Amino acid sequence: MDQKLDSPGVWMKLGDADLGLHIYRTSRLAQGASLTAVTEEVTRRFGVPCALMPVSDEECPTMVETTIGVLRLQEWFVREHAGPAVKKLHFDAARQGRVTDRVRAALRAADLVVLAPSNPYLSILPMLEVGGMREELRKVPGLKMAVSPLIGGQAIKGPLVKLMSDLRVGSSNSDIAAAYADYADLLVIDESDSRDRVNILKRCSLQIVAFPTLIPDALRAKELARWLIEFASTRSTVGVTA
Repeated sequence: MDQKLDSPGVWMKLGDADLGLHIYRTSRLAQGASLTAVTEEVTRRFGVPCALMPVSDEECPTMVETTIGVLRLQEWFVREHAGPAVKKLHFDAARQGRVTDRVRAALRAADLVVLAPSNPYLSILPMLEVGGMREELRKVPGLKMAVSPLIGGQAIKGPLVKLMSDLRVGSSNSDIAAAYADYADLLVIDESDSRDRVNILKRCSLQIVAFPTLIPDALRAKELARWLIEFASTRSTVGVTA
């Protein structure tokens, strides 16, 4: 139908379930509900057992400055297949936004915060750029662990290595560590990258621990999550490398 109507967003391929969810969210936001409230409604109706909370209730698009112009993140990632070289990432809207009270309360009560092995620049940094988020993360009383998305110098999927090369920020575990040094106490790297420990410690004072971080399926994801929780229970925010 989008193709027949020559919709400007025809490049975004979504199935009926995705479209239905987006229609519901848009409708509820138009009625005045907050993004936090809509997310809670959706997770409850889908039977998601954990609390999912957007960092902000405000719209915070990431803008990507490329060799063909400034694009919204999804235009660069989906429509352009992450092809155009990236000059800079812009988070102006995020910086004008504010962390929600629920996220603030959750962080202040957290025994453990895990920065997942996602793309630091496209997934994690946009959240950290939301007004007040960096300060709240620094105040977290519990252990803060980051999991590197790189294994053997490569991302399992996605344009992370290309993006890091475009931005000239390096593309190694030590570069990932440097990106998280102000917010994390400990970096988890894949066990095959144990040799990277020396280079990482030359650049920052993060604790480093190696563990199998490849998560090809839900079972391995659960195993990694379980290990992170168990490991955190044996460590304080101050310690030695493992």
